[in-house]
Amino acid sequence: MLPLALYREGRYGESFRLAQHQDDPKATSLALLALGRDGEAAEALEVWRPQGEVAAAERLALLGFLQARKGNLAAYRRLALAAARQASTPLILYHLALALPPADGVMALEAALRGFAGPPEEEAHLAHALAHTLRRLGQFPQALAWASRAVLISPDHPYYRLQELTLLAYTAPEPLAQLWQALPPFLAHEARGVRIYALWLSLFLQGLEGSANEETLAALLREAGDLSYELPLLAMIYRRVGRTSGLARLLRAGRTWAQAPLSQAMLDLA
Repeated sequence: MLPLALYREGRYGESFRLAQHQDDPKATSLALLALGRDGEAAEALEVWRPQGEVAAAERLALLGFLQARKGNLAAYRRLALAAARQASTPLILYHLALALPPADGVMALEAALRGFAGPPEEEAHLAHALAHTLRRLGQFPQALAWASRAVLISPDHPYYRLQELTLLAYTAPEPLAQLWQALPPFLAHEARGVRIYALWLSLFLQGLEGSANEETLAALLREAGDLSYELPLLAMIYRRVGRTSGLARLLRAGRTWAQAPLSQAMLDLA
């Protein structure tokens, strides 16, 4: 099996090991990013010497994504636009759509998916990006349709399934118990980002049921570190269920994260 095929199934550790064995810098970088090993991903991207304009453009898009992980969204947008000027692959379109304002991202992705004739797994990646972008606009039913399309094509991809579960929680067409039953494999996943997402969704589902668990919050704080952008939502959940000690812990942690103006604004809102 090729490293990218393992990556698309969420088998990031195996993908990384095989990519290293095959000296595949793109797959190595993608797997390291998925595993949350950003420092190693930066090193892999630094030593990657792309052969051809397309590979060089994809490397630019991934360098931009690394900047987004550091909170530098302006650099992410700049590098994604630079990559898109050089080539138009599904990987580049994915990052361009995430880097642009959501309304512009939706237009770019809808155009890319209209009559898409590439590999199904690439279609799933774009459908996932469109679901995420529509979710940012609050268009949850439309987002759910695209999230489910991504899962239908690539059912083993953890982020696709977690996004579908999140949107099912937002739109509530399924009993919450069914959503709970899907979470355990993600809570034990090898990738830190998957575990963080699953913990966040666990806390959100608990909040919907009126029973936010402080152990879940503690686990999320240990895994995630900085949850600046989630502070208002998590604070609302803890206020709603009357868990004042969990709320106090969350706000104390938030004060350590609130360095940038936007982080401070999220803390003030919480």
